[in-house]
Amino acid sequence: MRSLNPRRSAVNCPATASAVDEYLRTGTVNPAVSGGPRSTFAFAQRWQAAGNLQQVLRRDGSHVVLRGTRSEDYANLQGITREHYFVAVNRGGRLYAVDAYNHTTAPLNEYLQCDQFQTIERYRGPFQTTHVPGPLLGR
Repeated sequence: MRSLNPRRSAVNCPATASAVDEYLRTGTVNPAVSGGPRSTFAFAQRWQAAGNLQQVLRRDGSHVVLRGTRSEDYANLQGITREHYFVAVNRGGRLYAVDAYNHTTAPLNEYLQCDQFQTIERYRGPFQTTHVPGPLLGR
């Protein structure tokens, strides 16, 4: 996990989800870009409701990138972003959340409850992000 996100930043969780997705699809470790405090990450908007993840991930080894959205109040109280990106994986019939941003793996249901997501969406297809550097300070 640390090799997928060796330089964690406050904004790079989409890039870490992309790194996990690429690793699970290809076996290639391609570390996530950390980004700067004013940078963002762009990707195609191919989201849909998560649906029944047990059905979506019915095959052992299958995975999907998820976007969880928290309430604004909860995010502000915790000092975190409203959206968070991570990967759900079927491992031996059990679903796990793989979160390279936080360097954690946990049973999916526990992970979802702990982070208090109001909505969960899944990405259709390989998840690739593009780093968009923020403007330089003073400009």
